[in-house]
Amino acid sequence: MHILESKALVKVKKIILLFAFSFFVKLHVSAQLSKSQEDSIKTQIFQLGKNFGLNDNQANEYTACCLEKLKSEFPNMSKGTIEEARAIRRRIGGECLSKYTIHMAWSQQSEIILRATLNSLKLTQNLSEQTREIFNNCVIKKLKIAYPAGLTKVPEDVMLKIGNDCKKQISN
Repeated sequence: MHILESKALVKVKKIILLFAFSFFVKLHVSAQLSKSQEDSIKTQIFQLGKNFGLNDNQANEYTACCLEKLKSEFPNMSKGTIEEARAIRRRIGGECLSKYTIHMAWSQQSEIILRATLNSLKLTQNLSEQTREIFNNCVIKKLKIAYPAGLTKVPEDVMLKIGNDCKKQISN
């Protein structure tokens, strides 16, 4: 088993947000966005911002930033691969969120996002589904104990301890 990727774990909030942006904003493969597609994307991005604790003004700014960058950097959505589109969306989501202090309260949705993020780590990619689930449950349980009100920023030493404790659990 590889040593935990502390950078990825230390930045769990950012990874979660980037994944969430990629997960919720499903771009339609077409040369240009129709008005209804654009409205749908705006609504999804705005709601995502609200889910992570942005106020209405911040969520509107975040939405405008994401949409502007999406249109500018991915103008012809019929070109390129799905993976390229995902990478662009993740980067854009991170860039647009970087100026905000985000608080993610514990919810079913935040756990889904965190599980998907944990599943994308090198550490978990080669694990069986059952072992991955044990690891994910361990990390989430320990994060909830350490941060019962939700995640804002997890110090590196705490994340490393949680990750290493859970790594030991799946190694047994």
